[in-house]
Amino acid sequence: MTKYFKIFLLILGITTASAETARAATEFLTSWKAETFVDSGYAGKVLPTRGSKVTLAFELLDNGKLADISKNEVMWFREGAKFDSGLGKRVATLSLPTLSNNESIDVKITVRQYKGLDIEKFVTIPVAGPEVVIDSRYPQNIISAGLNTFTPLFYFWNTNKASNLKVSWASGGEESQQLSGANILQLSIPAGATNTQLKLAITAKNPEREFETAVSSLTLNL
Repeated sequence: MTKYFKIFLLILGITTASAETARAATEFLTSWKAETFVDSGYAGKVLPTRGSKVTLAFELLDNGKLADISKNEVMWFREGAKFDSGLGKRVATLSLPTLSNNESIDVKITVRQYKGLDIEKFVTIPVAGPEVVIDSRYPQNIISAGLNTFTPLFYFWNTNKASNLKVSWASGGEESQQLSGANILQLSIPAGATNTQLKLAITAKNPEREFETAVSSLTLNL
């Protein structure tokens, strides 16, 4: 009995070692892209916001070469819940929840029974809130009498162009409504206004998404 038990442990050890070796030889190359709008001058990673769609893709490498997983079931999970699957499915689209306070989303990719093993990969996708920034091209925010021009810059919105967003400007307690996010603000400063400060604020909303809004402000010096 002891002899057979030792043989069983030996076989189990060899099988486990082989499985770990096979798993170590595989590597996931993953990528994702968020379908959100950002200003054309933005050079960073485009992040999703709540309610966004994210397209994910991967390749599986085996000893540095592309693995053939065309006959393997691939399952995609968000926070433990499966949202897509299929044979050799390397690409999937994920819709993020609209009402959520999560700052990131965890996605698990499982390739079933590749060389007898389930291979898994976890991907964390950061979630950003929509942002609006006042583009001030005046050094130290110092403005003078006459017309001063300000432009809104948008980041991480569920839309395909800035003109879909509704913008409200406020300066010195007075508001002016701008229906198009592409519009600029021309702030008129009367002659003789010097040695004072003026607060300029902006509120941006997405009319198609009730909870998608952002605010920003800056202090101008005259």
